[in-house]
Amino acid sequence: MGFMFGSYKEGCPTSTPPCAGILRTSDAGHSWGLISTHGIYDSAPAFPNTTASGSGVAVSNVSFLTPLVGYAFDPALAFTIDGGVNFSPLLGSFTTSATRFLDVEVGGSTTYFVAVGLNFSGVSPNSIVFGSFPNISIADVNPSIKIISSTPVSSASLQSAVASIRAYPFAVLTEFGVNNFTTALIGAPGSSNFTAITQNPCSQIQFSLPFLPPMAIADTSPLTIYALCTSNPGAGSSQKTIFTSSNMGSSWASKGSAPNGGISNGIDAAAPSTVIVSATSGATFFYTSTDGGATFKTAFSGFPGGSGFLYGPYFLSPSFAAVLSYSQGSPFSFLVSTDGGKSFSPA
Repeated sequence: MGFMFGSYKEGCPTSTPPCAGILRTSDAGHSWGLISTHGIYDSAPAFPNTTASGSGVAVSNVSFLTPLVGYAFDPALAFTIDGGVNFSPLLGSFTTSATRFLDVEVGGSTTYFVAVGLNFSGVSPNSIVFGSFPNISIADVNPSIKIISSTPVSSASLQSAVASIRAYPFAVLTEFGVNNFTTALIGAPGSSNFTAITQNPCSQIQFSLPFLPPMAIADTSPLTIYALCTSNPGAGSSQKTIFTSSNMGSSWASKGSAPNGGISNGIDAAAPSTVIVSATSGATFFYTSTDGGATFKTAFSGFPGGSGFLYGPYFLSPSFAAVLSYSQGSPFSFLVSTDGGKSFSPA
């Protein structure tokens, strides 16, 4: 089952602001149903000349633990226990008007978050914080939280902070920083013990979230970590070099390069041998490797004019991958692959 959050006007009782809604699919994106939700509103509605306002708290994304229990976040944090119909603010005692929850994901029995401007004893408000709390199962608005990592930054940089958390069965990978790549941590799901990936295979890994981050895990045991290094950006192209590590990022080996077409968005992996690189320019490209990043083939080329926002491809299983393409003010496109990323087609 999958969920997406946004705003809508058609059928909304008021024209301004638009209503907040969650789209839900239970058939791999082939059909979607709308949940009109309460307690949150879209912090950046995708309608021209629309002011972001509404009742509840402002968010821009959702992450669900079960079909009934989930989170809405960025900048605020809220939770639902009724499938997204109603949301309540979460961790309010640790937040101020300057707090932003950049990402929230579930790993095992634990919910992980990255936030800036957190109001927590012993933590500077000018910090990027990686922390955790037990998964929400009841209406507990202030669960106990643990601070795993706190990185002070300048107050002027907080607004440009970016973060991504990817939760896998074998590992949780988080990447966060300001401007260019700063910190990557990896640990076991449900754990508070995380190891920093201190050896950066790239001289400069650029973040471009909300696109995919520059690292991904092939979630097998032992773990294989992929890194996408982008260099020599030009007119609609960039060099995309792939590195891999099998020792938690302590050392890296160069594997190969994806085609130059498009500016790199990110990378995801399904197995030690299967990896996808995404890129956009005048079009959107997905490049797939089935030999561990040594060679790549073009799995998809389309969306003339490029995509305003590209979420994915995300491997949901070794054979199934999904991607959401979205241009501001235009309908989204949802593509799926059922052959391990070798080809994509509309859902």
